[in-house]
Amino acid sequence: MHPETTQPDHEIKAAVAIILIESTQEFLVIRRAAHPKDPWSFQMALPGGYREQNETLLETAIRECFEECQIELKLPQSMLTKPKVAGKYAQKKLLVKPFVFKLEEKPEVLINQEEVSHYYWVDIEHFCDSSRHKNMKMSRNHPTISFPCFQIGTDHIWGFTYAVLIDYFDEMGKGDLKQQVMKMSEIDQRLMQNEA
Repeated sequence: MHPETTQPDHEIKAAVAIILIESTQEFLVIRRAAHPKDPWSFQMALPGGYREQNETLLETAIRECFEECQIELKLPQSMLTKPKVAGKYAQKKLLVKPFVFKLEEKPEVLINQEEVSHYYWVDIEHFCDSSRHKNMKMSRNHPTISFPCFQIGTDHIWGFTYAVLIDYFDEMGKGDLKQQVMKMSEIDQRLMQNEA
């Protein structure tokens, strides 16, 4: 989906958390609150944010998740070893490292309303059903381009967050979702195949 990189960790500026619930087979996404300096305002996202000085990327993911959602995470069950590039269509490229956390039970979520407007627990089986995905014009910067997306409530998961989730569930062997999304996508195929 989005291009992967081989940069060392010190060049990666942010981290996000994929939080999976074993008992209900769901994952958490948040809707970012409005902020004039945030190019991803109002978009669906994974908990996470910018790395602070002298902080590891894992510490960043854990701290940001607690600050945004009051969820206490510990060591990840696994992790995606390669960072992803966010912001390709927002003229603000940013290297981000995703980490995966598996929890047995769903935790209470108390959002920080300065950073998060609301959240959803998304059913993994529904997300991995390619028939529930579609193309829509989502980008303010590129209003003529249709992006693959997944609707949840009145919101849509698309862009960087969508790419991270599609790649993760593809790596976990959850059907042929990535192949189906690539077939239906109207985006430049070089981007979809990590060549852009």
